[in-house]
Amino acid sequence: VREDLGYSYLCVAMHCPEYTESGEYNVHGEMIDSKNLYQWAFNNLSLKTILESGSVVGEVGLEYAWEKDTVQVLASQSFSTILPDSVDASSIVVKTELPETIEAPVKKGTVLGTATLSYAGEELTTVDLVAAETVERSELLYTMDQAKAVLTSQWFLITAAVIGTL
Repeated sequence: VREDLGYSYLCVAMHCPEYTESGEYNVHGEMIDSKNLYQWAFNNLSLKTILESGSVVGEVGLEYAWEKDTVQVLASQSFSTILPDSVDASSIVVKTELPETIEAPVKKGTVLGTATLSYAGEELTTVDLVAAETVERSELLYTMDQAKAVLTSQWFLITAAVIGTL
């Protein structure tokens, strides 16, 4: 147990050969194999933090917000895993699933997407991505966009053309 490092190992050794010295019974093989495995693990593996809670992972486009075009997204939780010492945490692949744009208002902490972390083609975990801040909707921008949508709609143009011909 390596509680000082934040993790522990368990070794189950089954059907290990018995080792002898000078032809005499000495030690069960499971003890030697377990010791060697523990030494290898403690010397070659370590717990590495891959993603910190609150770290910026990306951003999403923002509509109907005054003087703000994007909102940053943060990792909702931390993620740590045991990796070989030779592997740098930066070699973990982070694939984000985020919408291209969202409409304001946005409340801080709202889940906007996910980040999937993988290493060597194996998925490690998926973490929710949340809005970094609250952004209010600009009623002026929203109303102007709604008016534009109505005035350029096919039904409005047809109705205007019919009324214009009367």
